[in-house]
Amino acid sequence: DTQVSETQRLLAEGMSRRSDAELVKWLDHKDMRIRREAQFELAERGLAAVTTLEKVLPRPETLPRLHALWGLGQIATKFPKQRTRILKSVIAALEDPDLEVQTQAAKVLGDTGHQEAFDPLADLLSGTSAPRVRFFAAQSLGKLGNKKAVEPLVALLRKNSEDDAFLRHAAVYAWASLNDPEGVKRFVNDPSASVRLGATLVMRRLRQPEIAEFLNDADPMVVVEAARAIHDEPINPAMPQLAALAINKDIPTNENTAEALWRRVVNANYRIGGSANAEALAGMAARADLPPGVREEALQDLGGWSKPSNRDAVLGLWRPLKERDPAFAREAARKALPILFSNETPGIRIAALKLAGKYELKEMAAALRTIAMDTAMDGATRVEALKALAIFTEPSLLELTGVLCRDEDADLRKEAENIEARLLPGQGAERWLRSLQGGTINERQNALARLALSADPSADATIKDWMERLLAGKVPPELELDVLEAAGKREPLNYLVRQFEESLSKGNPPAPYRMALAGGNAVAGKKIYMERAEVSCVRCHKIGAEGGEVGPNLAGVGKQKREYLLQAIVAPNEKIAAGFEMVILKMKDGKIHAGTLKKETSDIIEIISPTDGSLNIRKSDIAERQRGPSGMPEGFGSILSKRELRDLIEFLATLK
Repeated sequence: DTQVSETQRLLAEGMSRRSDAELVKWLDHKDMRIRREAQFELAERGLAAVTTLEKVLPRPETLPRLHALWGLGQIATKFPKQRTRILKSVIAALEDPDLEVQTQAAKVLGDTGHQEAFDPLADLLSGTSAPRVRFFAAQSLGKLGNKKAVEPLVALLRKNSEDDAFLRHAAVYAWASLNDPEGVKRFVNDPSASVRLGATLVMRRLRQPEIAEFLNDADPMVVVEAARAIHDEPINPAMPQLAALAINKDIPTNENTAEALWRRVVNANYRIGGSANAEALAGMAARADLPPGVREEALQDLGGWSKPSNRDAVLGLWRPLKERDPAFAREAARKALPILFSNETPGIRIAALKLAGKYELKEMAAALRTIAMDTAMDGATRVEALKALAIFTEPSLLELTGVLCRDEDADLRKEAENIEARLLPGQGAERWLRSLQGGTINERQNALARLALSADPSADATIKDWMERLLAGKVPPELELDVLEAAGKREPLNYLVRQFEESLSKGNPPAPYRMALAGGNAVAGKKIYMERAEVSCVRCHKIGAEGGEVGPNLAGVGKQKREYLLQAIVAPNEKIAAGFEMVILKMKDGKIHAGTLKKETSDIIEIISPTDGSLNIRKSDIAERQRGPSGMPEGFGSILSKRELRDLIEFLATLK
């Protein structure tokens, strides 16, 4: 291409020896580098080039005119005393029919700080200019620093009426640039909600404590933006007013603002940390008009009162708090919890029960016992009530677990058995043996775990029997890992564990993990998938619309065999999902292409290259083809324990 060679030549030669006329010619070159080099050279020539650049402005082509404007701006910056003369034609360009010329003229006038442009720029805001023109005109007014700009900027906000978020941003940015905190206060009670919202955002930028007045505004958006400003910046002098919203039931919210507002109110109380704040959190937990997630968070904050996390709960930023006395939280919980035990939302009930156990509120033992025995209540709630009672070590606890060990709910039976095992160490092996023979999979897994820790001499014989079944391939897949782990905890049986490991196929990478194929906990697996930083599943994979796009979307992956899921995790390079295989192609002409294989026919290979985009390559032009490594890293088999791997596979298997 002749233009490529021309560009190469022009860049190599430079612009310093060229005439003004030749430089003007290159302002319309297709390559931006050439246009910019020509512009900078003309600007370097200073006042002598002003007339040359002015003559470009009436031309019909847009690009050279823009470079002329920018060049004039550069010269005006170097010669401030001559600014009026230099920028006269730039001010005139504010009325140009070309909207982008208007836009860049407005920008140049702001960047150069040309005060004589104030009135023309203000006129653009009040006129019928295009939104993009008004956007840059507003920002330039802010750069001029003239406090008279408040009126046209406020008028822009009033006229905009939240139709265009970009225009609101430009007006707020410019208004804040004027640095007039006293002037902003005049608009706290403005009749326009758009103006009040703009004033809120300006106060945020100026970090004004008076922003707390907007917490009482009638508009939900104004209230939530004031809350965001106080909490997120943070504006600490206004934090008590934000926390005080906890007892105000007349705050205007809507479905778009409620959670954002109340989570910050919760966190403000948690961070301030006084007696009244603990009471406020307990009160918020009891408020039926608040979102359930907010109420749960209030209870969780009471539970974590004494040792606060170093990360802010709303923003995730590092905002450490000192450890503190849990007395305030304990007393607040004591007053609020009884009414929450029967709450209609399971998450709130469970959070309240955990809190009762956390602070060992023994006076609630009778209520907890009633919940644990209530067969009409969901299993998770009953389990949590039993766990809280176990913390108290109630005198009647052993009697209660004896009853609950026969309950219909498997999780409740399991928890009752675990508590009984702790209360009666060395006893209860008979129960584990019965569970192992006739219980559900979950109960049999629990029985093996308990027998592994039992002091009963019969435990060795039982686990040995199960290990021999495992070696013979006669153990249900859901119990293989549990048998292996139980034998590993009994030293006399370690030789059987080694014998089993030696029996696994040495040439098959997934083989050492085969006992993780079944029997996992899908809930625990989802937590690993979503939250475990070391594996970061959600960063690369989507489930439906949530997650990253580096790897395949996992919606429907549960239809695959579990062996496929295991191999994809522990040995990703053995078989790569269609559409994500990396190929390296060496062409006959010496070029090399690498990318993701998207489609292949008998004649053509289509790849997506990170440098060249989509490429359709004829197979007849390829000299050599190699497969690249999977984007899924190796090593997850060593990062996750076999139990964690089993839970993750169980979760993936639910994605039908």
